[in-house]
Amino acid sequence: MPSDDLSKLSAASAVADVSATGAFARKQSTFLNAFAEEGPYAPEAGRYELNVSLACPWACRVLAVLKLKGLDNVFDVHVTHPVWARTNPDDANDTHSGWVFVDANETSTVTGPSGKGEYAVDAACSSSGSAGVKTIRALYGMVGAPPEQRFTVPLIWDRRTQTIVNNESSVLVRELNSKFNHLATNPGLDLYPEHLRET
Repeated sequence: MPSDDLSKLSAASAVADVSATGAFARKQSTFLNAFAEEGPYAPEAGRYELNVSLACPWACRVLAVLKLKGLDNVFDVHVTHPVWARTNPDDANDTHSGWVFVDANETSTVTGPSGKGEYAVDAACSSSGSAGVKTIRALYGMVGAPPEQRFTVPLIWDRRTQTIVNNESSVLVRELNSKFNHLATNPGLDLYPEHLRET
């Protein structure tokens, strides 16, 4: 059931998925919807929003495809601050830290997750999130994400249905490469050519 009550969401961050040897064992993404003309998520301009962090390599590869294909005017992009911060600072018992959105007009710094250190806010990371949220965690809460879901980027938000369409970067790079060509300024660029795919 969708909830915007952050206290009901898992407090585990992606750091919890680092193994004893230091390897990152990324959990399976929960939202894996595809874009299709006849489906619930038709490829349209002005409908979808991409939420990213410039500190996340998975988000940056999706952002790179968006730029290379010339889809800048098709998707609105929301950028989090590159430093994690408390996602529910009003609850002293909730220590979760993750991606947060900040407005440079409202604040000039972000406090790090340990409560120490101040990190500047500049235009590159000044944004509100989809649906006006202040954290990526809040978007997952709005759609009733399962407890095991990490609050990750990238994610594409659908304004019309108020839900997360997809949060798996490997799928998103393929979707953006082909599904929005009729709206792209560089539709001829194929970043996933058939003859180079694994058979």
